[in-house]
Amino acid sequence: MKNPLCFITSALIALGLCLSAAPAGADFGWTKKTATLVRVSPPKVFLMGTRINVKTTCQDPANQALAEKIRSQLESSLISADSRLSADAAKPEVLVDVTVLQNDYSESTSQRREVERRQVGKDGKGKPVYQDYDVMVNYKTVSYAFGASYKVNDLVKGASLDADTVRYELRQDYREGSGAPEKFSLESSGAEAVVNKIVPRLTPTREKIGVLLPKSSLETYLPLGENGLWSKYLEALSGLSENPKANEESYRQYALGTAYEALGYAADDPDTTLKYLEQAAGFYNHAIETNPGEKYFSKPYQSLFGKTAAAPLDRVKQALGDYRRIKEFRESYEKMQVAAKSAAMAEGAKALDRPAGASDAVDNAAVIQMVQSGLPEEIIANSINAAPHCNFDVSPKGLVELSQAKVSTGLIKRIQEIAAKGKDAGKGKPARKAPKKG
Repeated sequence: MKNPLCFITSALIALGLCLSAAPAGADFGWTKKTATLVRVSPPKVFLMGTRINVKTTCQDPANQALAEKIRSQLESSLISADSRLSADAAKPEVLVDVTVLQNDYSESTSQRREVERRQVGKDGKGKPVYQDYDVMVNYKTVSYAFGASYKVNDLVKGASLDADTVRYELRQDYREGSGAPEKFSLESSGAEAVVNKIVPRLTPTREKIGVLLPKSSLETYLPLGENGLWSKYLEALSGLSENPKANEESYRQYALGTAYEALGYAADDPDTTLKYLEQAAGFYNHAIETNPGEKYFSKPYQSLFGKTAAAPLDRVKQALGDYRRIKEFRESYEKMQVAAKSAAMAEGAKALDRPAGASDAVDNAAVIQMVQSGLPEEIIANSINAAPHCNFDVSPKGLVELSQAKVSTGLIKRIQEIAAKGKDAGKGKPARKAPKKG
């Protein structure tokens, strides 16, 4: 009888020869290779204005320090999460207004009867002997309740963008007071609750997901994707000739889609992101059409290979919908701004044609309207100087209203000069007095 070991050895050698003679192709292989892709999702509430002012107030003056802490943390977190944003308290386009409603801390101590087992000796065989004792144990009970409300307003459009409340509560017992948090630590948790609520709604969120990369004939380029060098990965894949075998070419198409998707999320503006994601969708779709039997092209990745990710094409389609919504909103917003400025300039031109003494003469309200419409300070100053008649309120109340409306110091001084002289702006004529009755 022939030696079984020799038979098995011969079969393995033959199998090895067959495998080595097989043409090189592309696939995901038995051991899957993944790369980390940072998926960026746009905010739930998109801010068209990039100059923000974070304002915090409190109902109880004792919470002023906490309110300031929230303001500082929230402002820095918003700017850190979205590079488009900058802090500008003088001429903000977006106001994030937070009010601390509650910040209550209390603690109490109590004693509780518990059973404690103690070793009291050993038995005849040397084994420990235990006995239960009743003991009184001190407990510290900590209670904390924090509440805040917030509003996000677009100051240019004069519209409310978002509003909600934030709550953080704790009530817990600590044996012998061990591990009990101090009030300042709980206040920090309350401040973090505000930041964690608002920042993800107003700024993009980033999520790391694992994406599969093809191997075999494309394995040479794996390190580029694994190290996040997506531009070089794309360049290398684009330089390859198209494989005449559709099934094998589908893996290169899929890899190109992955590279474009990664670059789209990393882009600095929504237009570039849209362009790259549209290209990614095209390559993913082509890979599915030419190789429908490859399940990893069209189905979610299993958790066996890391964090479960949505199917590539579905993932990109969802992102495309989000970024297209932002583009439409931005275009609509820009048209609204152009229309508002045109209307303001037209109204300013009409004001110059009005006769002296008209009931709608240039006054505080007219100046505030021109400032909020975005007209340059020079144009506003020229409108004031050239107006046939002015009716400014320079009382303390009037000056406060001008300041709160972000009217510049230079314009306010000019308004005071005109009111002090009692003359028509730009005319050098005394202001008209009402005729005496009788």
